[in-house]
Amino acid sequence: MSTALLNAFVCGEHGWLDHTSVHEAAHAVFAVDLEIPFTSVRLSSPEKLWESLQSGGDVLAGGVHLDGDARDHFPGRDEDALDFCVAGSRAEDKAHGHYISWGFTGDMEVWRRGTGRFDTPDPAVLMPMLSASVARVDARLPERWDAVLAVAEALRASAGAGNPDDPTDPGAMMLMFSEVQAILAA
Repeated sequence: MSTALLNAFVCGEHGWLDHTSVHEAAHAVFAVDLEIPFTSVRLSSPEKLWESLQSGGDVLAGGVHLDGDARDHFPGRDEDALDFCVAGSRAEDKAHGHYISWGFTGDMEVWRRGTGRFDTPDPAVLMPMLSASVARVDARLPERWDAVLAVAEALRASAGAGNPDDPTDPGAMMLMFSEVQAILAA
């Protein structure tokens, strides 16, 4: 697998790792700030990501691993859940001037399922909610930017930490919740 080929496929200018680490770091920082419990934040290895892209199946470049069902964390917290989900793509946009669309699409699916929306939301209802969330996240992101960058750097530095849920990905990058908390407290 060629990292250059993966970078060209995902984002030739910034690379897959820079996009994904900033994206997932923002989710982790906002989860801590919004008191949304999680066990870890993870990035797939480049080999596993390339394998996913080539197979045409679900592509999972990374994620914040919520303990249990997402619905257990979001009841009655639609705005917090949406801010948590939007934070990744908004951080990518702040860092690079654009975001990878499949990350945003996947995050919106997490929000939809995690808030009990099993039908596709009406755009007339969703768009005002999404606009308000983007405004909240964009207002908060500058004050949390150094934290996002610190978590992103720690994620990149954790290469080879592995993924306990996927033993076929020993090159995965991962930080436990306590490690994210320690970075934010520093």
